[in-house]
Amino acid sequence: MKFILLPLLIFSSSLVNAQQEINIQASREIGFITYLINSQQDDEAIYHINQLQVNRFSSPGLLDTICYLKAKAFYNLKQLDSSACWFLKVGAKSAYYQSALFFASADYIFLKQPDKANEILNRIPVIDSLAIQARNLQYAGLCLLDHNYEGYKRYSLNFGHSNYAIADEEIILDDCYKSMKLDKDKSMFLAGSLSALVPGLGKIYAGKPGEGISSFLLVSFLAAITVENYIKAGPGNFKTIGFGSLFTIFYLGNIYGSVVSIKVSKEELYRKYDNTIQLHIHIPLRNIYGK
Repeated sequence: MKFILLPLLIFSSSLVNAQQEINIQASREIGFITYLINSQQDDEAIYHINQLQVNRFSSPGLLDTICYLKAKAFYNLKQLDSSACWFLKVGAKSAYYQSALFFASADYIFLKQPDKANEILNRIPVIDSLAIQARNLQYAGLCLLDHNYEGYKRYSLNFGHSNYAIADEEIILDDCYKSMKLDKDKSMFLAGSLSALVPGLGKIYAGKPGEGISSFLLVSFLAAITVENYIKAGPGNFKTIGFGSLFTIFYLGNIYGSVVSIKVSKEELYRKYDNTIQLHIHIPLRNIYGK
């Protein structure tokens, strides 16, 4: 019996030693990959990760670390679909789990998939006040992106404006909220009415003063020439008819353009706000969890 057990013990010991050596080598590789990512050599980092034979690792912690590093490399390369996929592979027992879910949620915010981002936020285990504030900021940001102002007001009540890692972003989101509320109230009907009274005034109201002044000058010029020809040559003169037709076209176009300007102006502003909101719910994650 002893002759059977002894070889088994030796074989088992050698397997353990071999596995430990593999894990030690993997730890060295992870250190090098981390260096590459910190040096912004993300493509090289992904290449080295792909060369690792992860199926040989016995430590779940090593596997989670590799998934996290690969996700961060894709994140830095702005390959957000791949980044989110690898962040979500990080296990719940990993030290990186909370960070991975925050970054995965940010990925889906940038990918304009708010429902998925919200679902991931709900899964984040918040064990400290800073994480609670960071999650609250992301919830508030998602409400703003959805133009859900009541939802934003509810989450913004929890803004503390006290933690350096997140305070500036809370202030910026509040500024976006106030501006978006004001811009939301601009009326297309009012813009058209103003331009009917004074050509170009509706475009000035829409926030495009240059276009408004140009419309006013052009329509006024055509009106003046039409009136002059009417007085000198009468209503049946071809110049009166021609310039009168041009005046009518540009006058009506000025009204229609003012109405459209409100719609376009809102879309442009919302795009600007969306970019600002996305950026400033991302910055705290970099402050808290690193680049």
